[in-house]
Amino acid sequence: MARASVARGTDVDAYIERVRAFIDPLTTTHHGHQPEIELMGDSQATGIWPMEDVLVWRAQGYRLRGTGHYRETYRKVEGAWKISSLQLSRLYVYVEKVEPLA
Repeated sequence: MARASVARGTDVDAYIERVRAFIDPLTTTHHGHQPEIELMGDSQATGIWPMEDVLVWRAQGYRLRGTGHYRETYRKVEGAWKISSLQLSRLYVYVEKVEPLA
């Protein structure tokens, strides 16, 4: 099971730039389904989001299809809920060769 997560204290802007550099050349779809959210108090919660995604490397001719779960923690800051941690666990990944697209 592959895992990806953002370490506590990580510079969010730097993380977003790393993800953007990886994702920009791809065609992607990403779906989150039926979350289970549990309130842990007035200002804390946890959530599990089943997910499915497709990533296509058009020029190279590869497609990845995957499923898994996002496990998140949330905190309320000045009345607004914020994600405080996020971890992706993959259950299934299938990579296949497809015709390259221009």
